[in-house]
Amino acid sequence: MKNVLYIIDDHNMVRNGLKSYLESHTEWKVIKDFDNSRDCLSFLEKLPAEDEIFPEILIVDVQLMGENGFQLVREISKNFPQIKCVMYSMYDTAGFILQAKDSDAKAYISKIAKEEELVHCLELVQRGQTYLEDHMIQTQNKISSIVTMLSKQEKNIFEAILQGKSNQQICDELFLSNRTIENYTSRLYSKISVKDREELIKKIQQIGIKMNFLKKSGNKFQRHSTIPIVIGETGALQDKIEKSERIKWISSLAEITSSYGMPLIYWNIYTDSEQFGQIDRQNLSIRDALKLNSTTPLTS
Repeated sequence: MKNVLYIIDDHNMVRNGLKSYLESHTEWKVIKDFDNSRDCLSFLEKLPAEDEIFPEILIVDVQLMGENGFQLVREISKNFPQIKCVMYSMYDTAGFILQAKDSDAKAYISKIAKEEELVHCLELVQRGQTYLEDHMIQTQNKISSIVTMLSKQEKNIFEAILQGKSNQQICDELFLSNRTIENYTSRLYSKISVKDREELIKKIQQIGIKMNFLKKSGNKFQRHSTIPIVIGETGALQDKIEKSERIKWISSLAEITSSYGMPLIYWNIYTDSEQFGQIDRQNLSIRDALKLNSTTPLTS
């Protein structure tokens, strides 16, 4: 029905934040939200298309816990073509942008985009248009000459390489043998006139494509980044928000940043600094915080 959307994201704080903003500032109604694709598909399969809570749009996170948001978008496009999908992600690099287009997503927007931009994106998609942020359009244009020369399977592998995935990860995702992936990769290198993965990445960077790889560690994806997220707290904040609520909020944010491999530093130059235990980095300065390596387990 009109102005009804669902959110699929494995972080409760993100789902609640999006729902609160959209329902408070727009005409969109977030009727349902899910933390995995299975529950979303199961719910839609039982819901008549004419039902008043049937969604126009799904906002889907790229990386759900233990699964890929792109696969959900493909399933939705195949089984519920009247529903339009918007990919909403921390990752805004070439491999993800290309894969979103291939999965039939109608839009791809970064989680760091302004709220007004997300609203504008939803309006365009609702009217049957597509949406990419300006810098994503530039990325797509720069890489189009390479993409057009590749077969469908070569393109899938190319996208995975741009996401920093290993050959084994590509095998698992595409359900192909290592030898088959090697053969496709060899043909891909030949078409692009490079000899190996390292040379391919250098060529991509030379044409101005931003690279920001993820590497898998257990069920978590880690950015190749050395800059942590730093939260500063003032005495005024402590006065206005109850201690229990501050702990709950910081803990929730730590859960989100940890799942993306991003260290969270709680910077507190005031009192009661020990109350947050391992989340807190007692009296740590911003300058020192930015020197820390992202592999330091600040939130564990």
